[in-house]
Amino acid sequence: MAIEVRKTICLHCPPACGIDVHVDTETNMPVKVEGMPESIVGPICIKAEVIPEWYEHSFKDRILHPMKREGTGFKQISWDEALDLIATKFTEIKEVYGPQAVAYYAGQIAPNRDWSFTARRFWQALESPSFATDWALCWPSRLSSVVMSFGTYAVPTLHRSKCIICWAGNPVTSVPMAGDPMLIMKSKGQAKLLVIDPRKVELGKAADIHAAILPGTDPAFGMGLLNVIISENLYDKEFVEKWTIGFEELALAVKEYTPEKVAEITTVSPDLIREFARTYATNKPATIFWGNTLDNVDNGFQAHRCIQALIAITGNIDVPGGSRLIPLPCFHKIPLGEDQSLGYEDLLPARRWTKMKMIGEDEHPLWCMQSSETPAASLFNAIDTQTPPVKALFIEAGNVIVHWANTNKMRRQLANLDFLVVFDYMMNETAELADLILPARTFLEQQGIYGYVGRPLMVLQNVVIEPPPDTMSDMDFWLKLAQKMGFTDLFPWKTVDDVQNHILSKVGLTLDDLKKNPGGVFFSKAGITWKKYEQDGFRTPSGKVELYSKRLKDMGFDPLPGYPEPVMGSNSKWSKTYPLQLITGTRMLEYNHSMLHTVPSLIKKIPEPFAEIHPDAAKTADVKDNEWMIIETPFGMARMKAKVTEDIHPQVISASHAWWGTANGNLLTDDAFENRDPHSGVPLMRAIACRVSPDIERG
Repeated sequence: MAIEVRKTICLHCPPACGIDVHVDTETNMPVKVEGMPESIVGPICIKAEVIPEWYEHSFKDRILHPMKREGTGFKQISWDEALDLIATKFTEIKEVYGPQAVAYYAGQIAPNRDWSFTARRFWQALESPSFATDWALCWPSRLSSVVMSFGTYAVPTLHRSKCIICWAGNPVTSVPMAGDPMLIMKSKGQAKLLVIDPRKVELGKAADIHAAILPGTDPAFGMGLLNVIISENLYDKEFVEKWTIGFEELALAVKEYTPEKVAEITTVSPDLIREFARTYATNKPATIFWGNTLDNVDNGFQAHRCIQALIAITGNIDVPGGSRLIPLPCFHKIPLGEDQSLGYEDLLPARRWTKMKMIGEDEHPLWCMQSSETPAASLFNAIDTQTPPVKALFIEAGNVIVHWANTNKMRRQLANLDFLVVFDYMMNETAELADLILPARTFLEQQGIYGYVGRPLMVLQNVVIEPPPDTMSDMDFWLKLAQKMGFTDLFPWKTVDDVQNHILSKVGLTLDDLKKNPGGVFFSKAGITWKKYEQDGFRTPSGKVELYSKRLKDMGFDPLPGYPEPVMGSNSKWSKTYPLQLITGTRMLEYNHSMLHTVPSLIKKIPEPFAEIHPDAAKTADVKDNEWMIIETPFGMARMKAKVTEDIHPQVISASHAWWGTANGNLLTDDAFENRDPHSGVPLMRAIACRVSPDIERG
C-alpha cells in the first residue's frame, strides 16, 4: 500500500473544514481523513471521518456515463451526444417559448462554489433570468433582512463574547465548529449562554436560560426582548443616537409587546422573558447565532429584523464578541464579490443583460433584489401555471424531490417538463425522473475554489481522488456546453485554471496564492478591522442601521420589525383539526441532507427516520416510543418512528431531515404563494399545523 496525504476541503456541509486525505495511490481510494493543520476551519466532524467508508460502500448507484431516457429506462450515450441534445433542446425551447422557459436550479451550497459563476454566466448568455439555487432555502430571510438593516452581511463572533444567544439552531449537530466552542465557553464561565428553541438540545441543557417557544413565534419573542431593553433603558444610547434610524418608531411599536402579552403567544413565562432580555443587554459584548430554522417559516424575515434590531440597539455590531460586518462574496454575482446595491434597478443584475422580468419578481421583489435570483418557489410554480411558461429545467447538485417543499407537487412538476436534465453523481429520486442524466464528480475529484460562509476567505478544493474517466467536473461541463452553443464572447477561457484565475483576479488573488496556502487566503481585511462604520458608515441609504426602512415601506412591507402571526400557527384556522406544531429539517450530525445514509457505521447510529414527540402528546395520540407513527398536515402524510422525549415542547413534533420515500418530511410541507414568507418567498417548512397517530400497518 502506497499512501499519499493530499490536502483539500470537506464539502459535506457549508463550513468546508480543511482535511488531509490519506489516499492509497494503488487503489485510488481514501483510507483515512484527518483535519488539515493549516486550516483555520475545523475541527472536522464524523461526516469527514467517514469519507473512506463512503467511497467503499456508497457508490453502487453511482452515475458513470451520460444516460438518456429511453422508454421507462435509460440508455448510455456519449458526452458529445449529451451536449448536442442539451444545446438542441435549449435552443428549440427558447425559440418557441422565450428564454425564461429554460430554467436552472442548483443545490449543495452552490453560491459559494466557483462553478456557480460559470452556470450564471451561461444563463446570461442564454438570456434567461430563470436562475435559482439552494439560497432559496438556506438563508433567504436572513440575507434580505440583514441587508435592509445593515447594508451588508453580518456574522456572529464568539471569541471575547460575554453572552451568546443561540436562536433557532442546534450548531452542535449542524455546525460543530460553532456549537462546541459555545459549550466550552459556557463550561469555563467565559460567557453566558442563552438558547431559544422548542427543543432542549445540548446547548439548551447547558444554557443559563432556555426559552422553549412555540415555532413561528420568534418575532413576538424578539419584540418582547426589545420591549424590556428599551423600557428599562438597557440599550446603548450613544450608538442608537449616532448610528440608527427609526429608534423612536421602534420604541413605539414594541410597547404593546409586554412580557405578559408575549408569554401568551410564545408560552414562555414573563419572568423568563425579562431575565433573558436583561442578561443579554447587560453582558457585553454579546453575540447572536441564528439557525436556518428562521429561514423556513413564513414570518422568518421579521424574526431576523428583530434580531438585527437587538444587535443594533445594544451596540453589539462590528465589535469583537458581537456581530461582524463582512463583504458578501458570491460566485454567481457579476462580478465576483460585488456588494449589495442600493437602488432597485441596480439590485437586479439580471436587468443588465435581459429586459425580461424574473419569474416571481412581482411576488417577491425583495428576494430578487438581494440574491439576483428567481425565487425558486415561483420558478417551480410556473411549471404548473405556465405564466410564464417553464419547459426545461437543469438541476445541478440538488435532490429536489427530497429537499424541496411539497414533494408530491414537486414530483408532478418535474414530470410535466418537456426536458429535465440532472447533473449528479448518484442515482436518486430526482435523477430517476430526468430525461438526461449527466455523471458528475464528487468534491474530492475536481479542482474548485470555495468562498467561505461568514469569512472573506477563499480556499482551493484539490483533486485528491482520480475521477472515473467518463465523469466531468462542474466547471468543465459549463465550459464545454458554452463552447457547444457558441457563447464565446462570455466564455473566452480555454481551461478551468483560466476561469479560476479570472474569478480570483476580482479579489486580487491567483491560483498560485491558494496552492501555496492550502488552509485558505483572506481577500479582505473585514475580518480583522472593527467598527468599520466609523470610517465608512453603514451601506444603507442613510448610512446608518435602518431600524425603520423606507426601502421596505416603498415595496409595500412593514418598515419596522413586527410580529405577523404564522399562517399555520397554534391560533390558525387549522389548529382544531391539527392541534400540534410541526418543524421539519431537524439536522443530524451524521448525515448531509440525503447523502451518507448508505454508510454502514452511520446507519448503526441512526438506522431509521424518527420524529421527536413529547410524552403528553404521545399519550393523547396513543403513540408509543420507538414505534412507527403517521404525521399528517393539510399537505400530506409521512411515516417516522416516534422518539418520545421530555426535551421538546409539549405541542411540537420535530421531524428528522432528508429521508426518502414515505419518511420524507417534505411530504408535509408547502410552497404555495399564500404560505410563503412574502419578503423572501421561502417555502413553509416549519410552524405547520399537524397531527399524529399510530401507524397500525407497520406497528
